[in-house]
Amino acid sequence: MMGQTYIKWCSDKCQDAFIKKTVEKVREEKRRKERKAWREKKRQYREELGITIDHLQKAINKIVRKLDENEPCIVFPALPIDPSTKQAGHSFSRSRKPHLKYLLLNIHGESERSNGDQNITDEVRVRAVADRYGDEVLEWLYWADTHNRPLKLTQQDKNEAIKEARKILRELEKGAEYTRSYIDARLRIYKLPEDYLKQNKI
Repeated sequence: MMGQTYIKWCSDKCQDAFIKKTVEKVREEKRRKERKAWREKKRQYREELGITIDHLQKAINKIVRKLDENEPCIVFPALPIDPSTKQAGHSFSRSRKPHLKYLLLNIHGESERSNGDQNITDEVRVRAVADRYGDEVLEWLYWADTHNRPLKLTQQDKNEAIKEARKILRELEKGAEYTRSYIDARLRIYKLPEDYLKQNKI
């Protein structure tokens, strides 16, 4: 038949390897297209439901995971944890105290197990932070809770904070070492107690 190209294989083994590689490439391309289609579907679902992605929370969570990449789970410190599965968990939950959802003092590296366990109370999580860093953390958290209720951020405020958070993350990835208090101060989202801003252990 005109136009057909025939390949002469050096061996059956060589032919099998080529076929295997080609099939895998086709499968990977199919998976890539399926992932892309699913992302588009999720975007459409969010639009229909009025759900928006909180890019500021996403950026801050990445900072938390970077800060705590070598730390154990804040709630279950004895539990072995794969750093790649570590999550950013809120001590005071976002549902209970939504105004503290961007405060790094309130967010720490957690295992999937503890972060997904609805039976673990906020009190247990906050106590875990105090056990690691000291009881003064409780005073700082309660001060921030009292002085930032409700949290009033304009879209411009959020955009500026997102830009700064992404800049901080790049700096951390290049080896910079920052405390949570330093980052919270740079983000300029919250009023913060002076004692927290002056210390350098958390």
